[in-house]
Amino acid sequence: MGFGDVLDASFQIYRRAFWQLALIQAVVAIPVAIVQAHFIGSSVAGGASLSIAVVERNLPWSLLTGLLGLMQAAAVGALSEQATSGQRLRVGAAYGRIIQRLPWLLGFGIAAGLIVAVLGIAFVFPGVIALIYLAPGLFLATLGNEGVFRSIGHSFQLVSGYFWRVVGILLMAGVLVFIINLFVSLVTTVAANPLQNPHGATTAVITVTTIISIFLSSFPLVALYLQYVDLRGRKGQPASD
Repeated sequence: MGFGDVLDASFQIYRRAFWQLALIQAVVAIPVAIVQAHFIGSSVAGGASLSIAVVERNLPWSLLTGLLGLMQAAAVGALSEQATSGQRLRVGAAYGRIIQRLPWLLGFGIAAGLIVAVLGIAFVFPGVIALIYLAPGLFLATLGNEGVFRSIGHSFQLVSGYFWRVVGILLMAGVLVFIINLFVSLVTTVAANPLQNPHGATTAVITVTTIISIFLSSFPLVALYLQYVDLRGRKGQPASD
């Protein structure tokens, strides 16, 4: 597929599976937002700085939300696979497939996170580069049924020679969603400022932005999955193992 073909196919899947993709996001995003609004909002209302509240009080919760985010992203890939193969779109089946591969997904997330963190701490730019090279590994560890280290190596091999292509597609999809989310967040923040209760204002902002993200955040993930399929085709590999 050409550059434009990947984005066009992403829009087609997004339109066809709009409500199913939203449900995949909502299953994780709504409970996370409720707890986030409670803990972070309470910390802000109590006068604690946001960074201290997150790092000292909510580190376990932050790690859990990271794992849930990986599951969410992989489930979007599973649903996109259903759409491209003409299967019936089933959210339960998408999540069920990811849960079966949960140990490998968790292992990949930890290993990839360590690689990006180490490179990012030493040199920021190499960390970003590593993140791009590792992006397809999310689907290799789940939909591709590969082990942790195999998925990492295979991911680097897929992106090799197509780095800027991957960056370009992810940037175009991500920037579109970012601009919409930023606009909504700014409008909500301004509207919530007159509220006398800081906790209530924080909760309102998180609630609105979460609803918007439920409908938008799956689009870059659909594009990432199609880029993964395209890279496999360019390397002479089947779309799935």
